[in-house]
Amino acid sequence: MTKPVIIIGVGGYSANLVDMMRDANTAAGREIWRPVGFVDDDPEKNNKNYYGLPVLGSLNDASRFNDAYFINAIGSTKSATLKPKIIARAGVPPERFDTLIHSSAFVSPSANIGPGPAITPNCRVVPAAHF
Repeated sequence: MTKPVIIIGVGGYSANLVDMMRDANTAAGREIWRPVGFVDDDPEKNNKNYYGLPVLGSLNDASRFNDAYFINAIGSTKSATLKPKIIARAGVPPERFDTLIHSSAFVSPSANIGPGPAITPNCRVVPAAHF
C-alpha cells in the first residue's frame, strides 16, 4: 500500500524527509511513501512549492486531508519544546501520524517510538529510549 504523506513544517529537515521517503521507495523497488506536500504556518510559504512539492496550507488545514498520513519535521532548537502543542493544533489523530525510519538507522528493540517521528540515516536509538 502506498502511503500519501504530508510533512508538517517546511525547511531543511523536511527536505531531508522527502529524500528519505524517496530512498526507501528506491530500496524497496516500489512506491511505499508518496510525499504529497507540506503544511506550515508561515503565510509566506503557503501556495508555493518547496523541494518540488506544494505547501498545501497552514497547520490548521491538516485535518482536511483525510487520506494522508503525517510526519513531523518541526524540530529546531527554538520550537522543540513547543512541538507537542504545535502538532496538537493540526487536529489530526495519532493513528494518522507515521514513523519513518531510514534503513541505515539502528533502533534498539527496547526503544519505544511513538507515531510521527523520523529516524534519519545512521542514527542510533539507544535502549529504553522513549519518544
